[in-house]
Amino acid sequence: MAKLPVIEGQQVELTVEDLSHMGDGVGRYRGFTLFVPGGLPGEKVLATVARLKKNYGTARMDEIIQYAPERATPVCEEYNACGGCQLQHVNYQEQLAWKQSFVSKTLQKIGGLSVEIAPILSMEEPWAYRNKVQLHVGMLHGRRWLGFYQLGSHNLVPITNCRLLPEGFQDIISQFNEVIGAAKSITQVWLRKSFTYQEFMVAVFVEGNTLPRGIERVIAGMDNTSMVVMNNKKQVLAVHGNDHIKERIGQLDFLISPLSFFQINPVQTESLYKCASSFAQLTGAETLWDLYCGTGTLGLYMADRCNKLFGVEADASAVKDAQSNAALNEISNAKFYRGKVEDTLSDIWQSNQENVVILDPPRKGCHEKTINTLLKILPSRIVYVSCNPATLARDLKALSTSYIVRQVQPVDMFPQTGHVECVVLIERI
Repeated sequence: MAKLPVIEGQQVELTVEDLSHMGDGVGRYRGFTLFVPGGLPGEKVLATVARLKKNYGTARMDEIIQYAPERATPVCEEYNACGGCQLQHVNYQEQLAWKQSFVSKTLQKIGGLSVEIAPILSMEEPWAYRNKVQLHVGMLHGRRWLGFYQLGSHNLVPITNCRLLPEGFQDIISQFNEVIGAAKSITQVWLRKSFTYQEFMVAVFVEGNTLPRGIERVIAGMDNTSMVVMNNKKQVLAVHGNDHIKERIGQLDFLISPLSFFQINPVQTESLYKCASSFAQLTGAETLWDLYCGTGTLGLYMADRCNKLFGVEADASAVKDAQSNAALNEISNAKFYRGKVEDTLSDIWQSNQENVVILDPPRKGCHEKTINTLLKILPSRIVYVSCNPATLARDLKALSTSYIVRQVQPVDMFPQTGHVECVVLIERI
């Protein structure tokens, strides 16, 4: 390795020039890139170099010499220790501006796309929006607590007042902290909430198959609260109350079991689904293909505006939930297939001039085989829902031989964090 201009442990003065894809400050010292979590563009800071790689390093901010006007005071007591949020130190309007710019720059840099980006869909109240939280059990000050793992470690950060959690979660966490010391088999606790029906579900994970004695008393007296106890293989050992809660998006109800995938932010989910439905331009004659469909929520949301709905999903339990959700809402034109999209789509595709595809892949984006299949079958429109602008840009570039990007709509699904969702309409050339 060539000699670097800094060494670990060295304190340097630098000016933050930009934000990284996860919201860390980016500056340069003698031409060498340093990521400085907590720094904002335009700020002059003192920082101590923590880790070095060949082409970049990370540094811990020690002092802000010159402040950026966009800086805000974090409201969460655990902000600096937790790492779950990356942008609480940035005022919300500036968070939105950065995410808007990040989407545009990423599509240009990776995808070679110079397209107009619609103004990001923001939240009126960008707090208390999470309907799910996964908590770990760990030791701190000689006793067991529920909390988050500090970013990049297994150091526990107890949760006393996380501002992203909805009303009711902190009461349940406090009750668990009273008994967690004696219930030594508990390893994790997941909480879920239905914002529409104000129902709560507590999923308790234990080592082995031994039930913690009297654990159900934690939720005693709590209205509309159920508990499911599972082992670490996710096998159900006991149910206290219901084994699911119910949430509403638009005019549809969806069942959510402890392990179901469901969008974290129910308020913004409806905004995202309305946008995706608008982009799909369904008239009632189309066959709609919901690829990477999960529990089927997005496709089912549009089922009354298409002739047929086919969903494809690799996870068996998610397919079962999708089928249950279709039955719950008396939707009869939907069929769901279990299988990897890249292995299944070409076998089940039905040629039709009115085929519309929804792509909603995980962060890694679409498999190359999926892209190649789409370029062979050539549906008239594709609505791509992405949680990762980088893989979105890569896939749009791969599809650009036969498709043109018509609309790009960012959605702020995760305020206070570096994450941004996008809905994109592409049409066959």
